[in-house]
Amino acid sequence: MKDVEKTSIERENSIKRLRRRKRSMGIYGLLVIIAVLGLGITLSCTWLFNLNEVTFLGDSDRYSADDIIEKAELKAGENLIKMDKEEKRQKLLSLTYVEDAKVSVNLPSTLEIEIIPCIPSYNISYELGTILISEKGKILETSEMGDNGLPTFYGYEPLSPAIGSTVDTNDERQKEVFEEFIRVLNQREDKNKIASVNMENRSNVIIKFRDGNVFKMGDWNDFEYKLTLAERVIEETGKVGYITMVGTNQCSFRMTDGGFESSVVATQPADVQTGTSTETTTSVPEPETYTEPEEESSEEYYEYPDDEEYSDYQDYEDTYEEPYEDDFYYDDDYYEPDE
Repeated sequence: MKDVEKTSIERENSIKRLRRRKRSMGIYGLLVIIAVLGLGITLSCTWLFNLNEVTFLGDSDRYSADDIIEKAELKAGENLIKMDKEEKRQKLLSLTYVEDAKVSVNLPSTLEIEIIPCIPSYNISYELGTILISEKGKILETSEMGDNGLPTFYGYEPLSPAIGSTVDTNDERQKEVFEEFIRVLNQREDKNKIASVNMENRSNVIIKFRDGNVFKMGDWNDFEYKLTLAERVIEETGKVGYITMVGTNQCSFRMTDGGFESSVVATQPADVQTGTSTETTTSVPEPETYTEPEEESSEEYYEYPDDEEYSDYQDYEDTYEEPYEDDFYYDDDYYEPDE
């Protein structure tokens, strides 16, 4: 009798069924995950993460919590996931004395609002009156001229002085000059010591300080450097008078328009950066006799481009005053005293 050889067909079928089962389990698992995610999203947008509390950050004395909630149109139960936070922010920015606002969600049910208030910083005086603006140029108030202790700009013609809007003008060069002045002054904690900036003639800007000093800085270029130099002249002299920019690194000082100060102080530059160089002041202990500078061409004092867009500049010869022999001069060049 022959032995019968058996083949395990059932084993082969079992392996195939196991493989199919694994594939099916993978598909079922994926479907379950999708279903759970869908359920979670649905719950998040309906029952979960709804607004229940508003937290206020920052300092806003002008607006109460109710004012902010009303302006942002916040409602209890509003879903935080679907909320358009940028839309809420823009609504808050429409408040006159709000410079900036930040809206963020703190799950599960809290909305955080930070208010950055506007700080009244400058006046702009023009033919129809005076407007009060913030550091970023937002118009806060319009009024008749009055001294509120802030720097006042003359020579800027606002396009549409609507309260809550950003100050603007049709004159692009005027806008450029004004924004540069604001940029520099915003960096200064003592900017209010400046009473006014007259930029009606951009080639002959006049700055008046509250202590009575008047600075004729010439054209508006290098405003930060020139202003720092004038402040050093005021500090060195300790007097009140008229300071005039001569060339690019020298100032003359007069007690009045018709009187002169004969003493001279010469120093090295004091931490004033122009271009890429920065130098340090060394005061000269005793005044030295001043030698009148050699006559130089106007181009060595001011170099004005010939481009038509710079047509607002005047020829330097029209505004330059010959130095008097007994003018007080402040020279922003190195000075080596005789030993």
